[in-house]
Amino acid sequence: MIKKLFNIKYPIIQAPMLGVTTPEMVAKSSNCDIMGTLALGGLSAQQSRELIRKTKSLTNKRFSVNLFVNDIKKIKKDQNEYKIMKNFLYNNNNNNFLPTEILNKIKQDSNNLPEFVEELKLNNYQDQINVILEEGIDIISFTFGVMDKESILKIKLSNSNSILIGTATCLEEAIILENNGIDIICAQGIEAGGHRGSFIQGDMNSSIESLPQVALLPLITSLLDHCKVPIIAAGAITNKSTINALISMGVAGVQIGSLFIASNESCAINSWKDEIINSTDTSTSLTRSFSGRWARGINNQFMENFQNNQSIKIPPYPIQNELTKPLRSISQKNNNNQFTNLWSGQQGYKSKKLPIEEIIKELI
Repeated sequence: MIKKLFNIKYPIIQAPMLGVTTPEMVAKSSNCDIMGTLALGGLSAQQSRELIRKTKSLTNKRFSVNLFVNDIKKIKKDQNEYKIMKNFLYNNNNNNFLPTEILNKIKQDSNNLPEFVEELKLNNYQDQINVILEEGIDIISFTFGVMDKESILKIKLSNSNSILIGTATCLEEAIILENNGIDIICAQGIEAGGHRGSFIQGDMNSSIESLPQVALLPLITSLLDHCKVPIIAAGAITNKSTINALISMGVAGVQIGSLFIASNESCAINSWKDEIINSTDTSTSLTRSFSGRWARGINNQFMENFQNNQSIKIPPYPIQNELTKPLRSISQKNNNNQFTNLWSGQQGYKSKKLPIEEIIKELI
């Protein structure tokens, strides 16, 4: 049970969600005696330090951090793909793919994309690890792969009691994580919102057929049967009865994210909060359009436009993520929910515009 491992009262982890999670959310979650988790995936070392210190200023409780451990050195940087996608996204002549008012605001924005893909600034998670260790964080979760052995050794040598949590979306991934000495496995069912943590299909494989799409119940059943390390369940978990049922099956705890997207402490734009509350269990689908990695979000105009233009090749993560960043930034500044990602699990509609403490109280 993670209650003892994490020294928390309730076996619940607040999921890390870039673009949603704030230091306030993490601190208040930890103050409620669940495990708050700070989303640091893809950020720079300096950004990571600032967010950790801000969170520390808000709570004396323990909290964890989350990293993206995809190997950016292996990313295919195809200049032709980059140029075609850039033109497709931002060229006025592309059959009005984007509204003119958004295009005009993007052109005025200072975050202009570089001409060449090699000029993109991509952060490496290894650069974040020294900061995390210096700041005394001893619970580190990760997704998008397996943390490299050198980093695992560095963390364990720094603090032998450190806890590493890896993400698996199928049994094969879980076995790989366990064989690499990972302490806990977070089982991410296909119902979960946001990016898929899958890694056996490879970052360059864009086919959805190659993506593990195992629902949470069969996934945790397989992992409990075959893995010796504790298992955390994640994916469309929104109430106390579901938590109790999963605990009775043998999981060590649960991770909850979408339920908190509309909370007061979330930094999601208001129109995203409205959209998730008004969504249904069939409002989401999997897409690579925003980032280059498969992720579950509420269907919107941007996703539909890509569905209607399937001949365009989407570059891999994080190239596509960088290409859509100006668009998403402008959309968010203008509270436009049609041209930015609206990550959500299949029960995101149960999210509420309440202080996160009140939402947590309904779970415990």
